[in-house]
Amino acid sequence: MRLKLILFIFILALTMVGCDSRPTDAPQGLKTVKAVDKSHAANANQQPEPGRNPASIKAQGRPVQPRMVMRARASSASATDGISEAQQIQAMLDSLPDASTAVLHPEPMQVQRADKVIVRISRSSKIDITVVPAGQLAPTQQMVIEAGAVKATPYMHVRVTGDPYFTVAAISDEEQFVGNESAEWSFNVVPQKSGKWPLHIMMTNVLRTDSGTERVKDYPAKEEYITVSVLPAGAWARKFVRENWQWLWTTIVGPVALFIWAHRRRRRKKTAAYHGSTHHGAVRR
Repeated sequence: MRLKLILFIFILALTMVGCDSRPTDAPQGLKTVKAVDKSHAANANQQPEPGRNPASIKAQGRPVQPRMVMRARASSASATDGISEAQQIQAMLDSLPDASTAVLHPEPMQVQRADKVIVRISRSSKIDITVVPAGQLAPTQQMVIEAGAVKATPYMHVRVTGDPYFTVAAISDEEQFVGNESAEWSFNVVPQKSGKWPLHIMMTNVLRTDSGTERVKDYPAKEEYITVSVLPAGAWARKFVRENWQWLWTTIVGPVALFIWAHRRRRRKKTAAYHGSTHHGAVRR
């Protein structure tokens, strides 16, 4: 009986000790939680100072994560913009109407004689772009017309090159408005060497997006082979005199004419002096 009483007292003492230790631990845990909650509440209730960005105040607790999110959004936005612009340009190209083209050039051309080469683009089937301008050809020439087709934008850009066999100068603006009708480009072409040489015609689509961005799409260069001949001797001489008459007059014709006139004048004076002396001698006798 006495042993049971001792065991009961011992167990009761242990129970009381355990109850005393639990309350002391619990308040500490509660204090910690409350302290954390107070710090979060302080951050949430903090007001931005004048002239300070509120986003920077919210990001003080975790500064790395917002920057990473912002970068990801910027990159994804730029990628989306690039894709949308490319899709818009592709849609514009797919919706372009067919247009007929014509390249008109004399055949044959002659060395160092300028001729006009014409390029036409038409988005209307009612317009005849193969009409040859009046007075365009020399008696020995014929007009060669090379027809083709492209997808034409409202604005088109056309260039013609021929180095080193041709010297090309644009007469009209290289970028023109085609619209729903047609446009014509003219080029002054001077052959530099006899033979059969290519002239390169380059056509370019000019596209303008809704945002004002301008994009271009080049078509493969079209080659027109033109026969170039040498001028006949008589025609070459006439052409040389026609193009260099001022130089010829000041350097050759003028001095030669002046020399002939002075020489004849001296001869007339000598002849007059001779006849005068003869006449006086006859009278004295």
